[in-house]
Amino acid sequence: MADRKCYQLTTKHLTKKGYACWRATNWNHFAKCSQDLGGIFDIIALKDGHGVLGVQLTDHTHRAVHRKKILESKSYAQWKGAGGYILLITWGNVGMKRGAPITCYEELL
Repeated sequence: MADRKCYQLTTKHLTKKGYACWRATNWNHFAKCSQDLGGIFDIIALKDGHGVLGVQLTDHTHRAVHRKKILESKSYAQWKGAGGYILLITWGNVGMKRGAPITCYEELL
């Protein structure tokens, strides 16, 4: 699950690029956990002429784990087959040092 800071940074980042963004997670009160749309999306973003973008958020240290999660998901093939795009966005400090500027890494899958 992406934390609140990641959501805020990503929404701001995508809005600057002209996307409209919606949160795609739901809190499951019985399991006491957050559930992503299709098991992989934290945000859905739309932009005229660019199709539907499913976004997965995490920090730099968990990029490989989330990339594998997306590629192994049943939702991946269905989403791509329907013409959707998938973007993995990770956030972290440059050099992983405290107080360093926060950077964004984007990977289109």
